[in-house]
Parts: sequence; C-alpha cells; structure tokens
Amino acid sequence: MAGDWVKIRVALPKDPKVVAIADRLARDQGFLDWAGCGCVSRRIAVAATVAALVAIWGAAREHGRQEGDDLALDLADLSVLDYLADVPGIGAAMAAVGWADAREGGVVLPRFFAQNPAPGRPEAKRAADRERMRAKRAAARGEAPAPCRQEVAGDVADCRSPREEERREEKKKEALLSEGCGEAPPGPPPPPAAPAEPPVLTFPCLPGKAGGPREWPLGAAKLREYAECYPGIDALSEAKKALQWCRDNPAQLKTHAGMPAFVNRWMARAQDDAGRCKPPRPSGRAAPADLFAGARDFAAATRPAFGPAAAPPPPAPCFPPPEGAR
Repeated sequence: MAGDWVKIRVALPKDPKVVAIADRLARDQGFLDWAGCGCVSRRIAVAATVAALVAIWGAAREHGRQEGDDLALDLADLSVLDYLADVPGIGAAMAAVGWADAREGGVVLPRFFAQNPAPGRPEAKRAADRERMRAKRAAARGEAPAPCRQEVAGDVADCRSPREEERREEKKKEALLSEGCGEAPPGPPPPPAAPAEPPVLTFPCLPGKAGGPREWPLGAAKLREYAECYPGIDALSEAKKALQWCRDNPAQLKTHAGMPAFVNRWMARAQDDAGRCKPPRPSGRAAPADLFAGARDFAAATRPAFGPAAAPPPPAPCFPPPEGAR
C-alpha cells in the first residue's frame, strides 16, 4: 500500500547472501552487457545488488499480497523481478540464494514479513498499548477501567486515547463545580500587597496613542538607581531641573512610557558635562629654570668694586662740509 516503508539493515551489503547474489551477477553475461564492461569488481556488483533489492522489495510491498510471513506477486515470474529492479539476472540470483521462489501463478518472497511488519500491525499494536496504559492509569486512581470499543477495519483502529479520557474527566469536574455539586478546597490567602511609596517628584507627560496617565512618578528607588549609576552629579537636583524643563516646555513632553528614557538621558548628559567642567589638575612638573639668573647675580656683586658703569660717549657733532670741498 502507498506510504509503506521497507526496513533495510545497515550491514546488508555484508550479508553473505547479498555477496553470493553479487558474485552470480558478476558472472552473468547479461549483467555485464548491461553494465557496459567485460568485468566488474565485487564491490560494484554488491552496490548494484543492494540497489536492485531495495527496488524489488519496495515494489513488491506496494503491489504484492501477504501470505502468512511470505509476500506473493501474482502473475509474475523471475523476469518480472529483473524488470522491477532494471537489472538483468537479479531474479534468478535471488532464487539461487532462497530469497525468491517461482511458483505456479506468481513469485513468492519467502519470510518477507518476518523482517518487515505487515500493514496494519503497527496501528493495532499502538491501539493495544493505549488500552493497556488506560487500564494502568485507572488502576492507579482506584477506578474500574472504562470499556474501550476497538473496531479494526483493514489497518485502521478506532479507540479512545488516554488524552481524550483525561480531557473527558476534566470536563466532568468542571461541570460539577459549575453546578455547585463540589467545591474546590480553599487555597491560601494571597499575600498582602506592599504599600506604595510616595513619589519624590511627579513629572507631567502625554497619555500616548492608546491612552494612559498624564503624570509619571519618580520614586525613591528609581532615584537611588540614578544616584548609583551617575555618582558625579546630584541626582535629586538634576531630577528637579528635568521637572522644571518639562513644565516650561509643554509642547515637548514625553509619553508615559518614554519618561524613564528621558530622565536617564538627562542624567547621563549632566554627568558628561560635569566631567568636562573639572579644573585642570597640576601636572607635577617644575617651572623652567631662569638661564640668566646667575649672570644677573654676578653683575650685581661686582658693580661696587668697579664702580658704576661708564656712560656711553655723546655722538660727534655734524658740521656741513666747506664750499670748496664740493
């Protein structure tokens, strides 16, 4: 049937019967002509054999019928197996190792369903597992297991699953509670709500598109967060400055959801400005030395011994040259 699967063993290429089929094909002239060469290695023959077996088993599973553990292909012979696999000689090679049997009216694949479960078996097994689990849960609750009506037609099983039973039990309990036939045990009282602390400052804000409050309270806990995050400024003083800015600029108010980000940016900007306005720190380097201090000290020490410095001579008078010299 469509959608079935065929179980393939991982070590199938190493099966001695597969190797025997491959060796028989490697000696078959029809297979060699199909391969297009005079000889093939065992590795290539084994690969072709595995591919051919998968094709035959898949087609036989879909179009054959079950006879106990055997799979029968009616109106077929060994040459049909060659056609299904598109490999000449594969049918006779399978018959040689006992994996195919040509009988009157068709070909039989012996013990096929011993390795591949027959259609309908997995569904029936799952239905039986569901029934067993339902009975186990009912026994754990101390209840009698509810009868399960199982109707198997072909390979389809109709049986209530444990999850459906649990949902039905939950619906019954809800109906009893709604009718007043049963009362749920009272739970512990909820813990008392912590009293709300009064805000330190209240900022005006916009309600937003979906509506909302027009005031944003700045609590003491949030103010402490700003003080810890920005230690270089007075958080309360900066918050008051931000509040006054909001009062003076009503056209630029933020929404209730945007107020935390607005105050945080205000604090960060104030912290940055405080860092830029700090007085310059001393560099720790000495002033450059006076190179002429020694010369001035020597001149001051020797002036009394040599007397005051002589005044420069007056400039020579300038007379016009005689007339004959012209």
